[in-house]
Amino acid sequence: MFYIDGLPHTLHLSAGPRHKAVRSEGRLDLTLPRPNSPEAVRKAMLAFYKAEALAMFGPRLRAWALHMSEDQPFPKLEISFARQRWGSCLSRARRVRLSARLLTVPPPIQDYVLVHELAHLKYMSHGPRFWGRVEAFFPDRRQAEHALKTHQNLWCLEP
Repeated sequence: MFYIDGLPHTLHLSAGPRHKAVRSEGRLDLTLPRPNSPEAVRKAMLAFYKAEALAMFGPRLRAWALHMSEDQPFPKLEISFARQRWGSCLSRARRVRLSARLLTVPPPIQDYVLVHELAHLKYMSHGPRFWGRVEAFFPDRRQAEHALKTHQNLWCLEP
């Protein structure tokens, strides 16, 4: 059992010549050459999460950046497998790095993290102006922060 968008999914493995992941409601069918190898399954799952995170977060980050920007260039998106941070921002390089683990949480909480990191493009510290900017675009930020802290062990990629 693992999570995508905050919802539990069951993993179904099968043998096949190529890696293939098909996601349907509550289920992920993963085909790979060595489905009995825990390390092969782990690598295939991490590859799935990275690809899925890029596909899902890229358009949403762009939409939020356009909504929040003052005609600034779109930030570059990178996906990591950070365990301690949901995201980070390098404002001078205009780069936002999101943990693939963020894919496990519900979309509204994902959006909070996107807004949080995009707000760092303007204010790097967590001062009053930064929080004012976050709350201007995501008024329920305290509930999102609480959910991230409360469920951080549930929303993980590895036990």
